[in-house]
Amino acid sequence: MINLENDALQDLITCLGEILEGKNANLCYLGQDYGIDYVFEIDTAQGKWIVPVEIKKQAYPRDVKQAIWAFDEYRQENKGKQNIVPLFVADLISEGAREVLKNHNVGYYELSGTLYIKHKQTLIDIQRPRKRAAKSGASDLFTGAREMVVHALLHSRGEWFSGEELSRFSDTSSFTVSGVLKEFERREWLIKSSEGGRSQRRKLSNPSVVLNSWAEAFRQRKKKSFYGYLFATDAVDCAIKIDQRTRRSDTPVKWAITGALSANQASPLLTGVNVAEIIVPLGQADRFMQSTEIKRAEKGYNVVLHEWPSAGLQFIDTDNPFPCASNFIQYLSLLDGKGRNAELAEQFRRDILEM
Repeated sequence: MINLENDALQDLITCLGEILEGKNANLCYLGQDYGIDYVFEIDTAQGKWIVPVEIKKQAYPRDVKQAIWAFDEYRQENKGKQNIVPLFVADLISEGAREVLKNHNVGYYELSGTLYIKHKQTLIDIQRPRKRAAKSGASDLFTGAREMVVHALLHSRGEWFSGEELSRFSDTSSFTVSGVLKEFERREWLIKSSEGGRSQRRKLSNPSVVLNSWAEAFRQRKKKSFYGYLFATDAVDCAIKIDQRTRRSDTPVKWAITGALSANQASPLLTGVNVAEIIVPLGQADRFMQSTEIKRAEKGYNVVLHEWPSAGLQFIDTDNPFPCASNFIQYLSLLDGKGRNAELAEQFRRDILEM
């Protein structure tokens, strides 16, 4: 076995040898003449494979394009060889980057164990749960004020905007907006207008990919929930009573209904919803329960309070009998794996979010 400092490449060679029943795996040379990091050979039942490899830490569409050019040049210079199987290797490869690689007949390997190769009659498609990327500045898009910018971008519904407009719309600083926009551009999630400087405008190129990434981050997030009971005939009556009590409060806590109750009213699927799910700011659940006289109840509850960071309380819809969270927050709330929420989430995304 090749002794390499790069864990991802070492894991790839081991994995490929097991899948293809490779007898030998030999590192040939560094492919620096072509801008390629490594080239190795592996003996398989289909003959010897020559595998040029490019390695990155993390990869988005922009990051893989240079590697594709290098692979194309390598294949052109070695077109007499039958089994050239280029592979892109990284700790984390975005969905967009994966699609770009597939479209250019380049395989990929992610440190989580995900492996995709399509070569002649051989198809290897192993999908593993993705490891969470390390937090680092603007790349951690779904926390704090950055998450508020992401929410505002989705809420813009494909409209063109300037950085200044987005700052006002998301109620965040221009510094935060700039960092998020740079990361979105890196991931090729934005389209830019031809103007430069302060006149330049942007819009989302693929909101569905952004929402998928937010949903993935949301699933991994540690959540704090509180269970309670309020006498009411049903969940709708419960929400209306809570609204009435908050209106009478001298110091009301910002809140909104989310999840199945509000989503099912917008896109009916369930025959009934028994629980009113509510989002409140971080650290405000106890105060909210006291002001609305909701009693703690781990069993027989009809109210669930979820403490959310600021993004959850953006764009609340008040044109209802009670305030409802934005459609995007409602969708994320349905990804809790409870009951038929997954079905409702799929329908809500199609019919209401139109994604």
